[in-house]
Amino acid sequence: MHHAAQFLAFLAVAFGIAFARWPVLGLRGLAFWLGLGLCGTTVLFTPLIVAPQHVMLRALACVLAIELWFKTTDYALQRRISSIEDRPFRSYARFLVPFPVLLVRFGQRTRGSQFNLSSWYATAIASIVFLLCFAIVDLVSQFAMVRSSFLLDHTVKFIVFTLAIESLARLLYGLERLTGYKTKRV
Repeated sequence: MHHAAQFLAFLAVAFGIAFARWPVLGLRGLAFWLGLGLCGTTVLFTPLIVAPQHVMLRALACVLAIELWFKTTDYALQRRISSIEDRPFRSYARFLVPFPVLLVRFGQRTRGSQFNLSSWYATAIASIVFLLCFAIVDLVSQFAMVRSSFLLDHTVKFIVFTLAIESLARLLYGLERLTGYKTKRV
C-alpha cells in the first residue's frame, strides 16, 4: 500500500475509534474504565498501520495517536468529575481536531487577535529550519565516516534532533498565534 494511503487509513481508524469512544465516556463504574482502557490502547496501536519503512509518517502517526489518547482521556475525566454532560457530540468532535497541538483542555480554547508580521516571519523561519533538519539527517547519513562511528552518528543526530524539536515548538507556537489563539511561550 502506498505510504499516503497508509497514513490516511491510520487517520480514519484512529479518529474513528476516538469518535466511537464518545458514548463510552459517559458510562460509570467498571464499564467506564474498561471502555477507557480498551479504546485508549486501541488508539495507541493505530500507528502500526503505517509501514515501518516510512519512519517520518509513523512518527507523525504516533504523535497524533498520543494526542488523541490525551484528549479523549481528558474529556472522559472532565465529564466524570464535572458537568459537561450537556455538551453535544459536535463539541467533542471539534475538540479532537489536532490544533493547537497538545495545548488545550476541553472547553478552554481562548482566542484573540494576535497576528503581526514579525510572528509570521518567525513562523516561516522556524518551518524552514525544521525542514532543513530532515534534509541534514538525510545528507549526513550518506557519509561513510558518520555511519561507521556510533559516537559521531548519535552526536550529529542529537544536535539535529534538538534543533528540530526547538524549531517545531516555535513553528507550532507561531501557527497558534497566527490563527488567533492566546498562547504563551514557555
